[in-house]
Amino acid sequence: MKITGVEGIILRLPERQAVADGTQDDLLIRIETDEGITGYGEVDTSPEVGKAVVNAEMSHVGGLTEAKRIAYMAQEVNRLCVPHAFRTGVLVAACLHLIAAIPNSAFLEFSVTDSALRRELLAEPFKVVHGQVAVPTKPVDVA
Repeated sequence: MKITGVEGIILRLPERQAVADGTQDDLLIRIETDEGITGYGEVDTSPEVGKAVVNAEMSHVGGLTEAKRIAYMAQEVNRLCVPHAFRTGVLVAACLHLIAAIPNSAFLEFSVTDSALRRELLAEPFKVVHGQVAVPTKPVDVA
């Protein structure tokens, strides 16, 4: 598979907010291949900065398989892929497995705020030790 097209799509806020409120314009990257596969990733920065880190959020890009395709497309153009997992512990676990399966990721982006969806769906909670989180080996708690 070869990348045949890369397009940056700037999503601008209707009106610029105060710098300190956390809002910013966003930059999406559309990647097309010679096999008819099109994937989208989010650049992890303001569009004006343009550092190319593809943020493949599984819940937005179509699941684990599509996120893996996006990661490999990003690797073809020498870019990191940093999966973003915000909502549930299951999503964080899936992102950790994706990171373990791709060669171009060194980071996991996820919220560390307490959440029942993150805490109660896991057999064991994630533990950050020296800035790292282990890939889970136990199934979700179905009891």
